Amino acid sequence: MIDLKLDLKNLIKKESDKVDLNFLLNLDTIMYHGEELKMMSPIQVMGNIYAVNEQLYLTCTYEGKLEVNCGRCLEPFIHAFYSRINAELMLNDQSTDEEEEDDVLFYEDNTIDLEKVVVDQLIISLPMKLICDNDCKGLCSQCGKSLNKEICQCTLAEDHDVDPRLTKLKKLLQQD
Repeated sequence: MIDLKLDLKNLIKKESDKVDLNFLLNLDTIMYHGEELKMMSPIQVMGNIYAVNEQLYLTCTYEGKLEVNCGRCLEPFIHAFYSRINAELMLNDQSTDEEEEDDVLFYEDNTIDLEKVVVDQLIISLPMKLICDNDCKGLCSQCGKSLNKEICQCTLAEDHDVDPRLTKLKKLLQQD
């Protein structure tokens, strides 16, 4: 297994101007909003860390696949992801403007943990609600059946449960 804690001393001391990154990050699972997501492939990371004047920058891409449950129908599916990281690297005790912090990654003791960086960026890049298909119909709100697989009787019944406080309004709508 690759040690993903990268020592930045040579870049900081200007003994080299860049470090190339090309590795596979092998994880079994990641935690996402309290749910454990199973990785279906290693995360491929490619890019570099380079120095410009006194500042360090990270530019890389990462891609892979993970198994998730659809946010509408709850069926498991494979979600392929691909994203890019473009960030300035700063020592943890340096101060930044609040608006700059989105593109800043912090490191301590001249070392950056690339596994943590990639996993954190992956979690940030995932949508809040992952869906298997844009046309996913989800579950019936009455009986819980998957509307992708069958049409349930709840949706066919014209007079499904109406809040009793709204029955007069329903009668008015039927008169028109």
